[in-house]
Amino acid sequence: MNSSQCKNSTPVYNIVSEPVALEVTFLTHIEDPQKWLDHIFTDPIVSILQKNTHLTKKQLESLLLDNAAALSPLPKLSYEAKAKFRPVPVSRGAFNRTLHQARRNIISSVYTMLLLAYLGLLEGSLFDQYRNLGEELRHYRSVLSDDRPTDPASLQALTRLQRTLNDSIILLTQPKILKPIT
Repeated sequence: MNSSQCKNSTPVYNIVSEPVALEVTFLTHIEDPQKWLDHIFTDPIVSILQKNTHLTKKQLESLLLDNAAALSPLPKLSYEAKAKFRPVPVSRGAFNRTLHQARRNIISSVYTMLLLAYLGLLEGSLFDQYRNLGEELRHYRSVLSDDRPTDPASLQALTRLQRTLNDSIILLTQPKILKPIT
């Protein structure tokens, strides 16, 4: 018997894909978690960043759902309930595993940056540039989360901002950013 089957040979995905008996809204500001995740993953900036990160899409979904649930004013959701909100519902164990992997990958990325700085492979000012880019990305995200502009001038400005952010991301992620040890 493989790991995707229960003892009675029923595929696990049939068990976990049954509706969850939750009558409360997931979050006050997120009516439909699947649509919310779809919206996030259709953002071109998210696509660029996620494609080049150590997080898989499933890990990022789990991390986003866990974070959103933690910020919810509703009573704490169980991991089993959070697992049902993934676009393809998974078992509690699979959700916990991807969430743990995501957190471990994030911590490893932080250690990588600190190690490179310690060894002199990253300049201190580069961290400031990353921080500034992070602030610009948060600003862009807040513009998108507000009422999305529909007038041509605002849409054009949003497109310019998106191109500028894309160029900055590309510039700050080039291999030549690592300088030789002096």
